[in-house]
Amino acid sequence: MIRKRKSSPHSKSHSTKLSMERSARRWLDPPAISPRSSGKRRAGRLRSRRCCCSPFSGASYLIEDVFRIGDYIESGSAKGIVERITFRTLALRHQNGPLHFVPYGSLGSVRNNSRDWVIDKFEIPLPVTVDRERIRKLVKRIGLEMLEDRELARVIDVPLKAKLYRIDPGVKIFRCKVQTPPGKQFEIRAEAYRRIEAALNESGITFADNAPRVALYQAAAHERVTAEPSLAPVP
Repeated sequence: MIRKRKSSPHSKSHSTKLSMERSARRWLDPPAISPRSSGKRRAGRLRSRRCCCSPFSGASYLIEDVFRIGDYIESGSAKGIVERITFRTLALRHQNGPLHFVPYGSLGSVRNNSRDWVIDKFEIPLPVTVDRERIRKLVKRIGLEMLEDRELARVIDVPLKAKLYRIDPGVKIFRCKVQTPPGKQFEIRAEAYRRIEAALNESGITFADNAPRVALYQAAAHERVTAEPSLAPVP
């Protein structure tokens, strides 16, 4: 006759404790099971985490008013005009045409180029002999003349100004700047170029050409000397 072994309450509690520890290890330490299953679980957890974080990230961007429809933004390698804001992604239209769909979880730091105002800067190379004060006053006068035009005055916040930026060999670089609303700096820059070029032509000042040149000197007939080869003494 086989007697059944009675299990004590201590052994039951011990086995229950061991099973709980094993289950906890499976959840907390995935590599303890197998490398393949741990890799799959990690990838699944990362995907689920990204999918869960994207809507919350998008809501955070919208609540903080980071961008709106029509804004030109830059984020990482993606940049363009915001065309569509969906539940999980952001549609950006690049200036060359392509449409980028960027998940909110990968946006990161966002640079918005369509808010408040823009300072546009451009450089003008002039000969090194020009007077810096004369050029500064000439550009300032052009900036005030642009404000007299009603169409231009509506999109100019701070008028055009210039100052000597640096001096290179044979050329003086003047930097001009003007403050406009976002997106209007391109037409203001084109108009400023046109007026500056016309004013320089009237003053007889040409743009500098700092391309490297090689000057060859040709001696006159009476300066030519025939060099006789020196003969070394033969030992």
